Amino acid sequence: MGIYLSKKIVRIVIRLRPALGDAMRYFGIIFTVLILLGTAYGQTDWNRWGTAPVLPTGNPGEWDDYRCIPGSVVANDTGYTMYYTGTHDFTFIPLGVATSPDGYTWTRYPSNPLTFPEGWTPYAPYCPHVMPDIGSQGWVMFAMRIEAGPFIDVCRAISEDGIQWYMDPAGPVFEADSSGAWDHADICTPSVFEWQDTLWMMYSAYDNSIEITGIGLAFSLDRGETWTRDAANPVFTPTPGPGWDHYIIDARVAPWNDTLFVMVYTGMSSPTGLPSIGVATSTDLRHWTRPLSYPVLGRGGPSSWDNAFVYQPVLSVIDDENVMFYSGVNNWGDAAVGLVVPPASAAPENPSRWLPQEIALSSFPNPFNATTTITFTLTQPAQVELSVYDILGRRVAVLQNGWLPSGESTVIWNAETQVSGVYYVSLNAGEQQVTRPMMLVK
Repeated sequence: MGIYLSKKIVRIVIRLRPALGDAMRYFGIIFTVLILLGTAYGQTDWNRWGTAPVLPTGNPGEWDDYRCIPGSVVANDTGYTMYYTGTHDFTFIPLGVATSPDGYTWTRYPSNPLTFPEGWTPYAPYCPHVMPDIGSQGWVMFAMRIEAGPFIDVCRAISEDGIQWYMDPAGPVFEADSSGAWDHADICTPSVFEWQDTLWMMYSAYDNSIEITGIGLAFSLDRGETWTRDAANPVFTPTPGPGWDHYIIDARVAPWNDTLFVMVYTGMSSPTGLPSIGVATSTDLRHWTRPLSYPVLGRGGPSSWDNAFVYQPVLSVIDDENVMFYSGVNNWGDAAVGLVVPPASAAPENPSRWLPQEIALSSFPNPFNATTTITFTLTQPAQVELSVYDILGRRVAVLQNGWLPSGESTVIWNAETQVSGVYYVSLNAGEQQVTRPMMLVK
């Protein structure tokens, strides 16, 4: 089966690694034959670049001679750097680097695989999302840490050169939520980017049975050291009922332009279905539209190098053009890294109807007797002050004062000690201000 169910199969492989080895190759072959017999070759709206992978598997006997799975592709002063996971027989899943002057021709780093950041052992960072510069921190990596505790979490590492990494801080920066929450178990495949002067993370969450529960959103106000969950979570969930993406894994998000975000993800009809790659778009990271009812990338033709299935998509920008790297698997179970580019017609439309124009503020009931519930919605995280004033402009209550995440929040105002009359609730959030009247009738 391989590791196309990124977290699920990695966890299974790690737990069973003493019994694995070359048997995984034969199991991959058998599994591939079975799915090939039952499924037609997929169609694609994105165009494969060339007829061969841009990063093939390593030479026989090398650490990455079985599978190469992309994690991040980032631009730097000399071209581009790709971080990828390589495997030989699944007893060891390390992290490697390849470099390219143009984004199409790749060379492996001679000292591969990389040394694990201290505290990340015994397994390398998985599905790494690397940013070449965040303020004065240099290179920063956010990635999954496996088998360090009861659940998979997200840790952060920093580097001066993108090669030697140090885990900072010593523990995870994003973990499972409290018991009973939708993301109470494993946290996987982080995508981190900057928008509106805030650092954002999209992440996948899995439950105890290793089934995905949805895609969540979080933000950081200290450059990634601590994270706050968005009030709108989960913001993307599997398609209910029958559908090619009823089972979702490996979701990654990146800005497409100044106002639009694109999510690429692996979808399957079931946990044993044939993986394909789909796309969704958003303008605010909270409302997502699946613009197509079928995958944008399926497996290649019968004689192609990726004729079994495709998975683990990663968005990047090469020469100011949006492209997608992915892992393609052949009939023998070997996986290499391929590249696809969208045709001009595939540029997603801007669903501007989702983008709130201003913050919302209301109260109910209104008029009210003694108590009313004040509801407000923020378009982005902000320093919020929510106050109530009487008809003379005197402030009679401060209901909220501090940072709040985007999305909807509610506050109950108890006006038992106030006299009947007109009051005004005022919301200050960043540069926006909204005031609404309320009537207290006793």
